[in-house]
Amino acid sequence: TYGYALLQTNESKYAPFQWVEAESDVVRKYGNWLITTDTNDFNFTNINSSTIGDYVDFEFFGSGFTVIYDKCPSCGYIDVYLNGSLFAQIDTYSSSVSHKQYSSHYFSQTDVPTKLTLRVSNTKNSGSSNYTIILDSIRVGSIKYRELEYERLFMSDGKYLTTSSGSASSNYIISYHYFGSGGWAVIY
Repeated sequence: TYGYALLQTNESKYAPFQWVEAESDVVRKYGNWLITTDTNDFNFTNINSSTIGDYVDFEFFGSGFTVIYDKCPSCGYIDVYLNGSLFAQIDTYSSSVSHKQYSSHYFSQTDVPTKLTLRVSNTKNSGSSNYTIILDSIRVGSIKYRELEYERLFMSDGKYLTTSSGSASSNYIISYHYFGSGGWAVIY
C-alpha cells in the first residue's frame, strides 16, 4: 500500500544526515548576520543577512547536503560553494513568505571532507526588493546511508517498496538511480 517508510534507523553502519541549526556555533558566520526568533522555523530561530558577500561555512565529511531556508519578497540568491568552488545558486525570492524550504544536493558517490559555504549573492530575482537570505538549518551526511536504507526497502519480488504517498500506478519503486551531481531519479 502507499505510505511512508522510516528511512533513518539506529541500525545503519553509516552516519545519518546530521541537522545543524544555522545559528549554532559550529556554523561559522562572517559579516553582519542577525539571529532572529521565528516560531515558523526549526528551533524557532534563523540567521539572516542582506549584505552582499556575507557568508557562513561549515565543514563535514560526507557526500550530500540540504540547505533549509525561508523565501520572502526581499530575498535574493544564495551562492553555494563546495571547497571554494561555486556549486549552485538558490533563488530564495517569493512574493510571500514561505518557511522551511529545502534545496538538496548530492555531489559525490563517496564521502569526502567538504567545506560548505553559503554566501549572500550579488544576484537576485528581478521581483525581489533586496538581497536578503534567511538560513534556518543545514543537513549534511552520507549518500551511503541513503543507499543502505533503500536496500532495506528491497522486496523479495525484486522491486522497492514505495516510500511516500502518491498517485503511482503501483505500490513499488521500479528503480532508483543516482546521477552524480544531477541528483536522484525514482521511477514508479
